[in-house]
Amino acid sequence: MNRVELMGEVSKDPTINNINTTQKVANFHLKTVEVWASNGKESKRIEHHRIAAFGQFVEKIDGAIKAGSMIFIVGKLQTKKIPTGDSVSFSTSVILSNNSEHKVVLCSG
Repeated sequence: MNRVELMGEVSKDPTINNINTTQKVANFHLKTVEVWASNGKESKRIEHHRIAAFGQFVEKIDGAIKAGSMIFIVGKLQTKKIPTGDSVSFSTSVILSNNSEHKVVLCSG
């Protein structure tokens, strides 16, 4: 099973792009914060996640979700290689939300 559930804050406004004449993709970053206490001292870790949403989710995202929105997203994890030039590339993980089992829910605007 490949399933990811995240709740966090959208870092900047989503970008909507056309993949082809019938399909669009919404790309944005989601910031999650993990807070814990150890020996009476509070610590936190902030993670930034790349999100790519397709199909029905693009319409939900377009205009409704913006920087600062708190959302809950269910998707799957996919690793992509991105070339940077000079025969060098790096890998990045993307959360994909693209089928009926996935969700994008606006918690606060």
